[in-house]
Amino acid sequence: MIRTAKSSDGINWINDTNITQDPTDPLLPFSIYNGSYGPADILYFPQNNPTLDKINPFNNRYVMYYDVTNGAIEEIALAISGDGLFWARIGNQPVLPRGGAGQWDQNYACEGAVVLRIAPNYFKMWYSGGVNTSNEGIGCASSTDGINWTKFSGNPVFSIYQGVPWRNERTYNPWALYDPLQFSGHGESVFYKLWLTGESTTSSPDIGYATMENCFWLPLI
Repeated sequence: MIRTAKSSDGINWINDTNITQDPTDPLLPFSIYNGSYGPADILYFPQNNPTLDKINPFNNRYVMYYDVTNGAIEEIALAISGDGLFWARIGNQPVLPRGGAGQWDQNYACEGAVVLRIAPNYFKMWYSGGVNTSNEGIGCASSTDGINWTKFSGNPVFSIYQGVPWRNERTYNPWALYDPLQFSGHGESVFYKLWLTGESTTSSPDIGYATMENCFWLPLI
């Protein structure tokens, strides 16, 4: 389902192998799901003890948000690890479920996602979602514990239905950075920067860029 590898330079990789799972808390216990498209995001805390702490997930060295699917719907679940190889699921339900009937992410809230821990008790997530496919838009959610998430009432923040020609076929795969110093003069002086994949009906995929001012994303054309 999910594999891992090691590298000393980020270019040459070795030890390609399957991850292993805690038999008492495997990554796929959910009754309607039988597969995964892989990690959404992995947070690393080198200062934490390598012993698994299932009570306090963010006391672990590795925290993984990952996709669970049955091939027709997708949601995001949570797992922990002390070494990045042996993983245990947290909770009995996905932490970011798909939306309800009639919502923009009715069937997909999936692995095209990024999670930022802004402060010990403040997390933000941007994720891909949709009704018919997983690339119809990007939503935002926030959390105080990284487990229970509240979706932004103005979702989707980016969508194929916003009339932007270069991404009117696909809008998905967000990746965000946060800097409390507003990137210290490197580019725009903002707290958040985001990249996303877009595709039109007549062109191949491109990468777009946005910054966030006053809680609103401002795409740079």
